[in-house]
Amino acid sequence: MTSEAIRFVNAVVGFCKRTGDWPSPLADLGYVACGVERGLRVLVDGNEQTVMADLICGSDHVHHALCLEMKSATMHEKQARGYQALTARSVLQLGGLPPTIDPFRLTHDVAYLTHRVNVAALGDQFERAGITLPILAGDEDRFDLARGTIGQPEVHDVFAGGIVVDAAAWPRHYVPFKSDSPDGDIVPFVVRALSRFIILGQSFTIEQLAEQSVPHWPMCGDGERRAIREKLSRLANLAMREELKDYYERPGKPQAWVVNGLPMAQPNQLGRLNRLANSFIERVQKKLPFQPDQLPLGPGFFGGIDDEEEADEF
Repeated sequence: MTSEAIRFVNAVVGFCKRTGDWPSPLADLGYVACGVERGLRVLVDGNEQTVMADLICGSDHVHHALCLEMKSATMHEKQARGYQALTARSVLQLGGLPPTIDPFRLTHDVAYLTHRVNVAALGDQFERAGITLPILAGDEDRFDLARGTIGQPEVHDVFAGGIVVDAAAWPRHYVPFKSDSPDGDIVPFVVRALSRFIILGQSFTIEQLAEQSVPHWPMCGDGERRAIREKLSRLANLAMREELKDYYERPGKPQAWVVNGLPMAQPNQLGRLNRLANSFIERVQKKLPFQPDQLPLGPGFFGGIDDEEEADEF
């Protein structure tokens, strides 16, 4: 997902929260953000496939799910046809919706959200393919419904009337990165979590590292979690063999990293940890070389997450 798509995800999550100067029209209708990169199973022409919803918001006030796909100017027809075939049952089973939603009253809509400059190109592709999904447009000043109709009338009215936003208040912290984000975007969150474990003298598993590193971890779908765990594990192991090598280790191939005692018991250790942590972050973000005297990492060094990959995902 591009950085602009992540910005739009954060914008809509912000619409579901009553905080700060960012508008909250979806929160007023009871919506909460409940799914990020959730794989939803659909049946298209007799073939089962998975569409990966960028964001799912659900409301137990109107018993509705809004599934959003963040797009640039290019539409993938197979993906769009999958979204057209999406059922409320699939969203209920796999979308992470609030348990208070009435399954017998649940309805859903799928909408594409794109920057305003892409609406014409995306809409033309929809027309050629016979796709009837609505298109939402956003920019630094406003979000609105650019094409089509949202079936849920209150949500339709919210976007048809437009949502005026202040670019200076744009939220960025709800979903700060995704599994396909560059290491430089993820490493500050990993190192902050590693530092916390080190300061507490607490050994940790990959699941605990993910819970501490990923603000939106509860919303992530299974496939997204697998991909994030792999990336976190790789970064944690790189830090372990480089700047943070004195603080924790991973003997053999266990499920946990082991923190070496209570390193913060010595004077000035907190400052040292801070310097080393920042050094590692800078090295990753600037793509600087690692220690030249270190042996290269073998293909099995980082270990794997023993989950089956989902096929035919979009």
